[in-house]
Amino acid sequence: MAELNTAAVDQMPNVSRGGSEIVFASSRGGNMDIWTATFDPLTGLWSSPVPVTAINTPEPESRPSLSGDGPRLYFGRGQQPTCTSAFGSNWTTWMGTTADLRRHR
Repeated sequence: MAELNTAAVDQMPNVSRGGSEIVFASSRGGNMDIWTATFDPLTGLWSSPVPVTAINTPEPESRPSLSGDGPRLYFGRGQQPTCTSAFGSNWTTWMGTTADLRRHR
């Protein structure tokens, strides 16, 4: 899965039930945000990851999780300037849709 990895902090991957999509948190854009990529079964490779711009904000987003039935994406968002880690107390839970993942493509 080298096509997904960078020198940035890439963490908390979550793969869709069918294995065709992955979401994860990454600092590769300078801020901790949600990124996504799709799997091509013909090549056996993942696409280049892209940020989920419909969800990402100037605040840090992390801990993405796809719902088992597919239509929802749950994630956490930190409240600046007091959030210092993904485990801090100033994080709230948010929900988007998997349609949000596809808006940037």
